[in-house]
Formats: sequence, structure tokens, C-alpha cells
Amino acid sequence: MRTAEYVKDVTDTPKILVAEDSRLLADERATEKFSMTAEYFVRKIDAGKMKSYEPYLASKFNITTFVAQPDEHRLLAINPTLKTAILSNGVDTEEYSFSEGGRENGILFSGHLGIYHNRMMAERILKNIFPKIHARSPQTKLYIVGKDPDAALSALVQATPGAELHGNVPDMKPYYKKASVFIHPQEVGAGIQNKLLECMAMGVPVVTSAVGASGIQGIIDRMHVLVSETDEEFVEAALALLAHEEECRRLAANARKLIEQRYTWNVIFDSFDKIISQVTSNFFILPKRVPQGVLHTNGSH
Repeated sequence: MRTAEYVKDVTDTPKILVAEDSRLLADERATEKFSMTAEYFVRKIDAGKMKSYEPYLASKFNITTFVAQPDEHRLLAINPTLKTAILSNGVDTEEYSFSEGGRENGILFSGHLGIYHNRMMAERILKNIFPKIHARSPQTKLYIVGKDPDAALSALVQATPGAELHGNVPDMKPYYKKASVFIHPQEVGAGIQNKLLECMAMGVPVVTSAVGASGIQGIIDRMHVLVSETDEEFVEAALALLAHEEECRRLAANARKLIEQRYTWNVIFDSFDKIISQVTSNFFILPKRVPQGVLHTNGSH
């Protein structure tokens, strides 16, 4: 969406806008949670601009793709005539292989910790959720793993008994393999959460919010993940999973099956092929006549 401005007026070539997520939806969700802060006013202004700009830009392309249905539906609510499609992200299921055994008594949260919605989740877990879990299960650890944690977040982790910070790690897979639960109390943002796809592929039971789950087509509460909203709901869901290994295995197996059905790269590539064929169906049809000036004689020309 950010670079579409440069080619929006090209008319002699089919164009697909891979928008991924809707900035409008992300800003609208943010303004529901922030109040009277600089972040609130910036996103309020951006949402007002994006409400007209995003549909206008999408109208300049043959088709616009989004990674998740809520993002697609937000633009179609403004302009139902837009041509859109879902082109999700995928997971390399061989690299992110299913891992069932050898997990520690630990809760994991990961993400780019310099991005506001990840930072919000990390702070909420550290301040409001994990201390209540730790009070009832003192042996449980919390791993906050991600890129670019700042000094304030580092200090908050140090002040939280049982919590550990692992910044700028080269590979997330070892953490996915050892954690018993992935906790993800998302309130703002848009699109699809790649970290949830990776957890589901590798067998980490997930506790997320309705916003976090909304980007993953086919996901069902209590079949593939546990959906919670309040701090207390996240506490109770995490403790229940920590205490019931069989339930963890059930959720993990169902989640892996969903990934294999809908989110392997082969599935995503097939979807992209179909989208491309819609846009280019008449573009590459060759003329039946022989171009002027070209002669065919005994196989030579």
C-alpha cells in the first residue's frame, strides 16, 4: 500500500496490489484503546485520511489482496465494488516442524518489541497477567523474546519475578520448542499474526484474543486455540493448559492440522496463481496472424 502511489496510474499492464493489511483498520482499532495521548491523535488523524485514501488507491488496481478477511471486509464496507481477494501468509512446515515433547514449565511471548502493539502486549503480560500466574504457579517462567527491546522494557522484565528477556535472538524455533503455552493478548493492529502461525505449526498451545485470532481463517476457539479477552481470562486459560497436558496435545494437534490444510506455502502459492490468472486471463493471448515482415520457408525464417 505504501508504494502503490508510484504505479497507480499505469494502465497498460495488469496490476495486483498486495496490500497485506489495512492501515485504516489498524488505526481504528488503536483509537479504541488509546485516549488523549500523542499516539491516539496521530492514529485518529491517520484513520480519517485512510478512510478515503485506501479505497481510492485500491480502485486503481485490477485486484487488491489482503492477508486476512477483517482487513478485506473493512475496505469493502466503504466501497463494495472493489475487486479484492485473500492472499495470506504461510509457514514452511518442514522448517517449523511439529514438536510434541520436552517442553518446559514456561510461557512465551515473542514479537518485534519496537512495534507498539507488541510492546503493549509484552507490558500487559508483565504487569497484569504473569504476576497472577506466577503467584499460583511459582515454578512457571515467562520468556519475552523479540527484536529491539528498550531499556524500560528490560527494567520491567527484571522487576518481574520469573520473567526472562531474550532480545534479538537469531532463531525463534528453540523457544517455540520449549514453551508450554504461547500467550498473545492482542488488542490493536490488523492483518495476520505470523508468530501464531509458527506456534501452531510447531505445536505450541496458543492463548490469544479475538483480534489475534481474527486474521486466521478456519480458526475455532477451543478447537485450535483458546480465545480470551480479560486479564483474568488469560490467567485462567494459561493455568488450565499448564495443568492439563492432554488438552495441550489436543489443541496443538488440531492447530497443526489447520496449518497443513490452509497455510503451507504450496497452498498460498496456489491461491496466488489463481489471482494472477484472473488478472492476466486476456493479457497474454497471442495474435493468431503472422506478424508483418516474418516469412516461414521450409522451417527457416
